[in-house]
Amino acid sequence: MATPHLSYNDNKCSLRGRCVAKCPTGALGIVGHDVTVKEAIDEVLLDKKYYKSDGGVTFSGGEPAIQPEFLLALIQTADAERLHIIVETSGHAPLSTFLAIVPYKE
Repeated sequence: MATPHLSYNDNKCSLRGRCVAKCPTGALGIVGHDVTVKEAIDEVLLDKKYYKSDGGVTFSGGEPAIQPEFLLALIQTADAERLHIIVETSGHAPLSTFLAIVPYKE
C-alpha cells in the first residue's frame, strides 16, 4: 500500500490550531501561549527580591515592538512597579511605537 502524499500550505494556516488537530502525522504543534499584561508582570515580580540594585526587566526575544500596544502596557506596568526597563529591538517598527515608549527611559 502506497503512503499518501502529505503536504503543508502555510498560506492556508490561520494560526488557530485547526491545522494541528488535523495533522495526520502529529508533526505540527503550537508553541507558547497568550498572557495578559498582569500575568507577565506577575511572573517578573516573582523574582523581584533577587534583583540587584533596583532590579529590572528586559523586553526582547523575537521583536517586542511587533505588538506595540501590549509592549507599552507592559512598560507602563513595569514602570509603576519601579522596575528598570530595557527594550531590545531591531528597530523595525513605526516611529510612533518608539515615541510612545521613550518617556519611560531612565
